Amino acid sequence: MGNQWISVKDRLPEKEDDVLAYEFRGDISIAYISGNDWRNLESGWILDGSHVTHWMPLPKPPTD
Repeated sequence: MGNQWISVKDRLPEKEDDVLAYEFRGDISIAYISGNDWRNLESGWILDGSHVTHWMPLPKPPTD
């Protein structure tokens, strides 16, 4: 069945947990919440939190 997108209106991820973040324009990035800001994991840039509408946990890595 896989992971499902979670609306930020329903709940937010735990702070500092890496997740996939979906912005209303269709952009998806690996991000985390630091303080009150969404941050892009790779660049550290602050995302416009008002643009993030959904998130989901990252999938588990392969075990093989």
